[in-house]
Amino acid sequence: MEGGLAGLSIPPAYQLPGVRAIPLGVTRSQPRELPRFAPVDPGALRADDPELLFVPDLRLDAELPGRFVLAPGAALPGRLDGHSVLTHTAALADATGPLRARAVRPDGTLLDVLLTPPTTAETTTTAATTTVPAPTTQPPDFPGAVFVYGTLMRGEEREGAIRALLPDVQPEPAEVAGCLLHLGAWPGLVSGSGRVEGELYRSSDMPALLAQLDPIEDFEGYLAPPTEYVRVVLPVTTARGLQWAFCYLYVGTLVGTVPIPSGRWRDAPRRLPGSPIP
Repeated sequence: MEGGLAGLSIPPAYQLPGVRAIPLGVTRSQPRELPRFAPVDPGALRADDPELLFVPDLRLDAELPGRFVLAPGAALPGRLDGHSVLTHTAALADATGPLRARAVRPDGTLLDVLLTPPTTAETTTTAATTTVPAPTTQPPDFPGAVFVYGTLMRGEEREGAIRALLPDVQPEPAEVAGCLLHLGAWPGLVSGSGRVEGELYRSSDMPALLAQLDPIEDFEGYLAPPTEYVRVVLPVTTARGLQWAFCYLYVGTLVGTVPIPSGRWRDAPRRLPGSPIP
């Protein structure tokens, strides 16, 4: 088993030791330097962009360009662009000043960032030469889909959780970069150089779908202590091309896990020997 796991690594998903979560709009008593988050156009995202990250449940206002609005079920894409000292946070209802938020990378890493409303037509990060558009608005439903790769797929044990909300939706066959691990009675997707097959579900009510799926994955939000999974946004390959979707990435221990070389959950036994789940 060790040989099969040698090429895998679980990046630390919660790199915030000693940092207390502070919601948007709450003032800190001490200044703190934070990386600046610069929004980018969802239509210009690249799957191979190593600096891409997302602020969940937030988007740019469709009616007031350059303003941020809370949007459960959405995700604001962006890149880091230097650092700023945070002396206070503006209220979201008056989002003309700096806003502190929690961002997530596709590998599950979380970090606090300072949101900077876009004021120019484009933005360039200091760590890369790539220039990406800085949007003033954002599609309200981005990413608008969920990628599943295990017991939530068609014909699997927990398909009913999705069918309860999407009874007539036919998922698209899809795949993502990574490696698949057997955790005993269900799989876990981890970062890696392989390919993992699954299904892409689209929904016009993403908040309701995520509210249904988060408890199944024991995901309690980005401010909660870590569990086995963190919800990320990943590039997904389908027959129609590259899509972006929420996905639950495994960030737990590798001890006792078994690789699924094909990257297909349906190729694996439903239970590993010794699994406490019947």
